[in-house]
Amino acid sequence: MSELLDLLQNRIGWPTKKDIEAIANDVPAVEFNEENLLKKCPLALLSRYLVPTSDYSPSSSYTFTVLLNSRVLVPPHELLADVCTRCALNQNETATIGLIKLLAEWTDIFPYDFIDEKAQQQLKSALGRIVTLYPSLCSDISILTRTLHAKKAAWKKYESLLGKIQEESDMKKDSSAYVDITELCPSTHMMAKQLTHIELERLSMIGPDELMRALLRKDSEKNRPKNLESYIAWFNRLSNMAATCVCSRPKRRERVKMLDYWMDVAKECMQLANFNSFMAIVSALNTPPVSRLKKTWSKAHTDKFAALEKHLSPMSNFLIYRTSLKAALWRAAHAPAPVVVPCFSVFVKDAVVLADSGLGGSSVPWARWWAVSQHVAQLVQWKSVECPYDRHPTVLNYLLTNPILNEKQLDVASYECEQPENSTEKEAFKKLKYVTHLFIHSSITQSFYFLLKCFLTLFREALRSAKNREVNIKS
Repeated sequence: MSELLDLLQNRIGWPTKKDIEAIANDVPAVEFNEENLLKKCPLALLSRYLVPTSDYSPSSSYTFTVLLNSRVLVPPHELLADVCTRCALNQNETATIGLIKLLAEWTDIFPYDFIDEKAQQQLKSALGRIVTLYPSLCSDISILTRTLHAKKAAWKKYESLLGKIQEESDMKKDSSAYVDITELCPSTHMMAKQLTHIELERLSMIGPDELMRALLRKDSEKNRPKNLESYIAWFNRLSNMAATCVCSRPKRRERVKMLDYWMDVAKECMQLANFNSFMAIVSALNTPPVSRLKKTWSKAHTDKFAALEKHLSPMSNFLIYRTSLKAALWRAAHAPAPVVVPCFSVFVKDAVVLADSGLGGSSVPWARWWAVSQHVAQLVQWKSVECPYDRHPTVLNYLLTNPILNEKQLDVASYECEQPENSTEKEAFKKLKYVTHLFIHSSITQSFYFLLKCFLTLFREALRSAKNREVNIKS
C-alpha cells in the first residue's frame, strides 16, 4: 500500500486540463489552477473519468480518491451502478480489463461497501456480463471474488472473536482472583510487543469507509462493521487497565511498583513506534484517580514520567509527537517489518480538520478530496503491516479479558488508597460512597425480592403437591 501513498504524495493521477478535455470538451463549472490541474468540478465528471476505456485506465490514486470521498455525495452502490452502466457502452476487451482492475481495487480497499445488498447485486451483474462476453477473463474474475469472500470471512471471524473475548471478560467480572501483571509478564519489552499485536490486529480491520462515516458523523447502519468502535473501546480498556493496576493495590510500595512498570511499558511502546498504546498508558497515569496519589508518586520516578508526558504535549499542535512519528516513519521505511501505530485520536483529529473544511457541495473541491485521501492512505498503509513479534497467549488473554475497574470504581479505589486531602476531594468521596451505598442497597433489595419470589413459587408447588397426594389417598 506504500505505492498508493507515494502516488498521492507526488500528485500522480491528479487530472489535468488536458485529461478532462479528452473526455469532455465543454463541461460547465470546471475550474483549474495556475498549473492547469483540476481544482473544482461536478461529481458526474469525476465519475466519467473513473470509467476505463480502450486507451485509458484510472490511476490507483485517482480511483482511491473518488471512491473514498464520493460517499459524501452518493452511496457507493449508486456510483458503482453509474460506472458499470458507462462501461457497458464500451464493449471491448481492453476497457473490460480496466474495469476488472477498478473493481479489484474497490473490493480490496473498500470490501465493506459490498455488505450492502444493492452493491452485491451490481457487482454480481457486472461480473456475470464480463464472463459471458469474455470467457478468457474468468480467472481474473475468480481471483477478485475469492479475495472479496476472504475479506468478508475475515471480518465475520473477527466479529466472532470479539464476541468470545467479551463473553470471557464478562465471566471474569466477579472474580476476586488477583493476577500480578509484573509476575505474569516481567519483561516490559515483551508487554509492549503484545500490546502492539492487539493494536495492529484491531487497526487492520478498520476500513477507510468507516473512518469517513465517522468524519461525516453518520450513524453506523445495521449490519455494518463496528471496527472503529472496537478500536476505541480497546484504547479505553488499556487506559483503565493501567489505572486499575495502580489503584487496586492497597500498599504504597505495590502502587509505586505498578507506576514504574507501566511507565517502562509506555517507553517500550514508544520505541516500537506503538504510539497508540503509549498514549493510552500515559493518559491512564494522568487520570485524576492516579495523579492524585501524591504519597505514591513521591516514591516513583516522576522525572521518567515527565519525559514521557512531554511527547504527548498538545503544544504547537503536538509538535513533539509529530516529530517522533516522522522519525518512526523514516525508520519503518528502511525496516523489514515497518510497524507504526499512530496516536489514533490525533490522526482522527487531523482528519476531522480536513473534512470540516468542506467535502461536499454541487462542485467538488478536488484539492480537499485529494488531501483527505492522502491522509487516509496513511491508515491503509499502517494497517496492512503484519505484526512481526511472537505471540504470548497468556499475556494477550490477560490484556483482553482481565477484570478492570470502571470510572467510579477507580475513584473509590483511589480514595481508599489515599484518603481525601481537601474539601473538594472529601465532598467527592462522600458522594461516591452515597452512590455506591444506593447501588449496593438496590442490588441487595432486588436479590431479596428475587429469592422471596423463588421461595413463594416453591412453597406454592409444595402445597399443590401435598393437596394432590391428599386427594389420591382419600380416593
